[in-house]
Amino acid sequence: MAWSLRKGTREDIPALLTLNKELAVSQGFEEGVVKVQEEDLLRDGFGDTKYFHLLIAEWQKEFEGDSPTVKPEVIGYGLYFTSYSGTGGRMVYIEDIYVKEEHRKKGIGNAFMKRAAEAANELKCHKLGWSCLDDNTEALTFYYHLGAKILDHFTRMRIEREGIKKLLSNPVQLSPGVKVRFGVREDVPAVYTLMKELAVANGDTLTVSEAELVQDGFTDPKYFYLVVAEKTLEGDSGSSGHEIIGFSMYFFTYSTWEGPMIYMEDLYVKEEDTENSIRTALMKKIAELAEETNCCRIAWNRRKDNRKALKFYESLEAIPLPHWKKMNLDKSAIADLLAQDKMLFSSSFLP
Repeated sequence: MAWSLRKGTREDIPALLTLNKELAVSQGFEEGVVKVQEEDLLRDGFGDTKYFHLLIAEWQKEFEGDSPTVKPEVIGYGLYFTSYSGTGGRMVYIEDIYVKEEHRKKGIGNAFMKRAAEAANELKCHKLGWSCLDDNTEALTFYYHLGAKILDHFTRMRIEREGIKKLLSNPVQLSPGVKVRFGVREDVPAVYTLMKELAVANGDTLTVSEAELVQDGFTDPKYFYLVVAEKTLEGDSGSSGHEIIGFSMYFFTYSTWEGPMIYMEDLYVKEEDTENSIRTALMKKIAELAEETNCCRIAWNRRKDNRKALKFYESLEAIPLPHWKKMNLDKSAIADLLAQDKMLFSSSFLP
């Protein structure tokens, strides 16, 4: 008997959905929380717009003599996609790793992590990220062993479909001369300046370059998108110009229970926004897109020490998820994981 890891195919979707429901039950939920159907997973993983990459673990039982070899059993899966950090750039994010209980402690989870690390390395990502429930001590111990870091200063938050509809129904009154629109390539220099301001305010270090933002946001494949707040400036001679005074960076991700979603990486406004009208307008623009693309939610991480942001998000009826821990492996830890053994695959991630 032996297990093996391979890339998932369309034929694996029924087994993926079954394991997906097992995972939900193992976390204390009913199977009914899994809203996606086989046709959704087929479309979203193997259609024209691919939201995720799938890995499958199989268990092969061989018979002696002339007995036939039975079809391998799917005993686990890993699902991941690309994401983006407003300070560091490209990332790979692991949405799920699940292995049937009777097949755990055989190195399968480690192999899934290593394959995701290989994908991050191939795509020149600076981090490999995921989230873990704070009461899952077995998983936390496993991740610590890999050198993972916990980002305890963040709380996961999200707005579900009903919250999106409510946000869209509320009018936003912007000051004269201020408008919100989707970002274009020419906005990158101004947005990069705001990103540096945000990094300083948060005590972070901005390592992604302006050139990388142009490449990653405005050439294919796109890793992120922008919404910007723009203010008209009136000159002494009557001429006018424009200034970018706020932005939000976002990208599409995936929930294996409910389907496509939007993740908001950054939300920043330069000027005093006492009524939060500009922030609300930026989020409303993303909510419009979420509604148009039938996304199940908008999610983000909030710094725990940012009380002003908390009050703003509470006003939008955002839901905090305090029991999830944000975790990652940095470049050094990814390199250490990859050095454990030879590559499991040979550059097979890139499309």
